[in-house]
Amino acid sequence: MRNSGRLFNCACCRRQVVICSDCDRNHIYCSRQCSKAARQKSLKASGQRYQQSRRGRLKHADRQRRYRKRKTEKVTHHSSAIPPSNDLLFSERNKQAACSMQLINPDIYCHFCKRSGIEFLRIGFLRHSWRISSWPLAP
Repeated sequence: MRNSGRLFNCACCRRQVVICSDCDRNHIYCSRQCSKAARQKSLKASGQRYQQSRRGRLKHADRQRRYRKRKTEKVTHHSSAIPPSNDLLFSERNKQAACSMQLINPDIYCHFCKRSGIEFLRIGFLRHSWRISSWPLAP
């Protein structure tokens, strides 16, 4: 199974990805960006569920009460930020070059380590078989 890989769709962007057996650690996302985006989405949904609960509403009301009290005590303000000057803008040609995905090899390759030569693709995860003799015996 050394030259095998797994074919899956990213759980965030639905992009089709190939990953070799060496890199495969039960990945479900195609990149760190997708993983972070999914994590942020999950945290936001969790926060919204908490805000809808009775305890969350009470905590939020208490936090807002303290914030309004602090706000009335504040007498100074920060000045406006100075806008940056001499910003570089990308031309259309540079945007297209930066966004296009370049294949290293036309045959099947791992999207994580870019190694080619994957002969077999599977759809499911590799399952490790544990022998009964490998478990410690109870005293």
